[in-house]
Formats: sequence, structure tokens, C-alpha cells
Amino acid sequence: MRIKANLCWLVLVAVVLTACNTIFGDMATTPLPNTPTKPVISPSQSKTTTPSFSMTLTLTSTVIVITQPALDNIKWATYVFDAGVSFEYPHDWIIMASREDEGSVEFFATAYLPYNVSVDIYQRQAWDNPHSGVPNEGGYEVLWQKPISIENADGLEYIWGIPANNQIGGVLTAIYYSKQYQIQVVLRTDADAVPTASNQFSVFEHMVQSVRIAP
Repeated sequence: MRIKANLCWLVLVAVVLTACNTIFGDMATTPLPNTPTKPVISPSQSKTTTPSFSMTLTLTSTVIVITQPALDNIKWATYVFDAGVSFEYPHDWIIMASREDEGSVEFFATAYLPYNVSVDIYQRQAWDNPHSGVPNEGGYEVLWQKPISIENADGLEYIWGIPANNQIGGVLTAIYYSKQYQIQVVLRTDADAVPTASNQFSVFEHMVQSVRIAP
């Protein structure tokens, strides 16, 4: 009986071992499921082009040439003082009339020479020396002059300034005196040369010759 029982136990143990070997054998040969992994994103190998800008600054010297218009191409206007003195001037000039002195006016030009002309009138009983009242800061003298005249008035045009080697620096002045009306008219502008018929003082000369004294 004991031997038979032992055999039964042996058989049972053998069956159990066989079953265990089968189960573990199947587990060893069965692959495990794949574990999901995060995708790896690699940077793109394409090159990014950054636009570049370059600027070259070129400085070009500009020479401003002042062209004196012909007198026939200038449009003239007439300025009249309350005292009855009148004269012509380019219509596009800027007028600066004195509020304190009704007998004084100044004109400014931007397009051509002369750049400025002043005109003053005075009541005088006599006029002997045309150079009287001219300031002299030292070294000034009469550099050029000529007689001028219009109807009922005579006068003198001259340059008062400092002589130099190549040019002069001074004031071009034209003075009329009417003995009949006892009125003196003075026109002034800057001068760096002697006036001629072909230079920049043609406008000033026209203004001087256009003066009329008729109170």
C-alpha cells in the first residue's frame, strides 16, 4: 500500500512539474508587447537665409550758380511813398517796410542779386556834399562814382568802402536831390565790384533810373 501511495505521489509531482515547465516555457518564448516611446524630433537640416541690407552713402558736391535774369524777363512793380516818391522793383522781392519811419523801406531777394536794397527819403532844404553823413570806421574811401540825374533831380552814384587787391568791399549808394521839392532819395546795396552794364548790378541800376519825384 505504501509503495502504491508513493507511486501516486511521484506521478502527481511529475505531472505538476511538467505543467510548470510548459507554462514557464511558453512565457519565455512569448515576446513582450512593445512599450510606446516618444518620437524624437531632430532639427531640420535646411539652412535659414537671413536677408542682409547694405547702403552706400555718396556725397556729391553741388555748386549753386546764381543766374542774373535779363531785365526784359523781370516783372516790375512800383513802390510809392506817401511823399510822392516812386520807383520800380522786381515784383517777387520781399518788402520790409519800417513802421517807425514811413520814409524807409528795404527789399530782400532770394533768386538773384542784389540780395537786398534799401530806399530812404528825407526832407532837406539843401544838399551840398553827397558824401556827408557816410560812416567811416577806418580805411573807407570813395572807390568809384558817377553823376546821375532824372527829371527834376540830380545826384551821384558811388561806392564807399575798403579797397582790396582782387575785389572791393563796400556799399553802392545812389543819391538824388530835388531842389524843387527839397526831397532827397537814397538807394543802397552791398557792393563787391564796380557796377557795369553786364554785371549783377543791372537790377539796382534799373531801380535807380526808375525813381520819380512828384509830390
